Amino acid sequence: MATFLDVTGLEQFGSLFVFIFVFLAVWAILNYFKFLGVNQVVNVLIALILAIFVLVSELATNIIYVTAPWIVIVFIFMIFFSMIMKSFGAGDSSEFSGLKALSIAGIIIAIIIGAATYARDAAPVDGEESDEGIDYGKATNIIFHPMVLGMLMIFAIAAVTVALMVKR
Repeated sequence: MATFLDVTGLEQFGSLFVFIFVFLAVWAILNYFKFLGVNQVVNVLIALILAIFVLVSELATNIIYVTAPWIVIVFIFMIFFSMIMKSFGAGDSSEFSGLKALSIAGIIIAIIIGAATYARDAAPVDGEESDEGIDYGKATNIIFHPMVLGMLMIFAIAAVTVALMVKR
């Protein structure tokens, strides 16, 4: 029986979503910080090459699968925190800029440590098979499962992509 949580059809497009995610993230970072100047061709080419490298590496693709839901949760909390601060009168350049930079750096370091832990644990062990043993009878185990959160992030990226493409 097909249910709302039956997302096995999206698994076939997982590599494409990872490719698009990495490409857009790298391109946005290069455009925002202008590391290589304002030449868009160079930025797009570097983003394309890096996305292809991530797509070729199975470990890097799996790390993106695991860390993407956490990145989305961090961005959602950052947006909520920004809305709360603005509702109390803090402007765009508030006195919390140092604290904001420190907390963003801490969150990025935590995500990198989590990805490194996953990469270490993902290394094959001789003769062992891993079984997560998750009880899917509980709703919280399904809602907060990394694959479901990743699917929601993919849908959000797809919605924003389509909205931006239609806008132009």
